[in-house]
Amino acid sequence: MLIILSGCKSFQSAQPIEGEEPVARVFDKYLYKSEVESYRFEFNTKEDSSRFVKGFIDGWIKDQLLYEKAIKNLPENNEEINKQVEEYRSSLIRFLYEKEMLAQNLEAEIKNEAIQNYYETYKENFKLSQNVIRPRYIVIDKKHEKVDSIKKWILSEDPDEVENFNNFAIQYSDNYANGKTWFVLEDFNKNLPFELAEPQVLLNDNKYMEWKQKDFIYMLFVDEYGKKDSIAPLDYKKQDIEKIIVNKRKTDYLKKMKERIYNDALNKQEFEIYESK
Repeated sequence: MLIILSGCKSFQSAQPIEGEEPVARVFDKYLYKSEVESYRFEFNTKEDSSRFVKGFIDGWIKDQLLYEKAIKNLPENNEEINKQVEEYRSSLIRFLYEKEMLAQNLEAEIKNEAIQNYYETYKENFKLSQNVIRPRYIVIDKKHEKVDSIKKWILSEDPDEVENFNNFAIQYSDNYANGKTWFVLEDFNKNLPFELAEPQVLLNDNKYMEWKQKDFIYMLFVDEYGKKDSIAPLDYKKQDIEKIIVNKRKTDYLKKMKERIYNDALNKQEFEIYESK
């Protein structure tokens, strides 16, 4: 931390600032008490605080001395340094401007229709490399008084009963899934005392499965599944598609913006292209 903080060169002044209390000086550059305090953290002891301040000041001094040594020993007009500084400044300004333009002009919301259209157009690109499932699942004490209610809730599509299941799971189970998260089947098996070895099990008309082991009952309802080498369900790829659409919109917008700026400058004769001799 001290190494990182001591590298900060902001707030340096060629002359002392009136009203500021300097704590160190290297040639004509000053480090002020307010700068050090702006990087202070909560310490357990006064000794820890003092060590931090000393390390910060020492690091700042060494940084400035090295900088001055480099200035004296490098060519006065080092073209490589000037070139890199200008390139970085130019790149940073363009980046900040593009970011501001995107924030002002790009539609943030990706509508479900756009996601559906992209999925239908490029679904062959979304083949699964593994079996996946989106389950409602819970492990509870088999003597719990609400076992029958839980079974009813886990099978229901009624919003109130889905909420009942979620609330119960949060309070009474350390091992559950609420039907909103996708799992690779191989990883999901690690939650179980058995193994769903064949995805064919999930193709049965009855997607509800239940097992009892020792003092616990395992309830599993598979909302949706996808088999390896098949087209991934839309819900499984929805977030990926949203990112793809957003990135494409950004790329398209920036391309059009640059073309618009270019054509405007061309019409105003703000640049020229010279023919090679």
